[in-house]
Amino acid sequence: MDTKDKIALMEEAKKEGVAFSIAQWPQRLTYYKKDGEAMPNLPADPVSMKRYRNKGFTLVPPMPPKPQGTSQDLVGITEPKPKVSKKPKTKRIRKAKKPLKQKGG
Repeated sequence: MDTKDKIALMEEAKKEGVAFSIAQWPQRLTYYKKDGEAMPNLPADPVSMKRYRNKGFTLVPPMPPKPQGTSQDLVGITEPKPKVSKKPKTKRIRKAKKPLKQKGG
């Protein structure tokens, strides 16, 4: 990997808010998957960094999805409260049916 590639990776990291210089390249970094799972202490050499970035890993956790609609639509909306039952539900026990009497005998 030449210096141009290293500079490109460094500029990409700066855009994400992670700053370091080529002279003091970190040995290990925490990468984040698309779902937000942290992958700590992975190699941060330029070759490894490029490989992880090509797999879709980022250097900062992904932002949570924004709610749909405008702020005008969301005014006054609160999260629903969970339902709390006052009495625990009990199962009803059915009485056994009486056997039918046979006619005759």
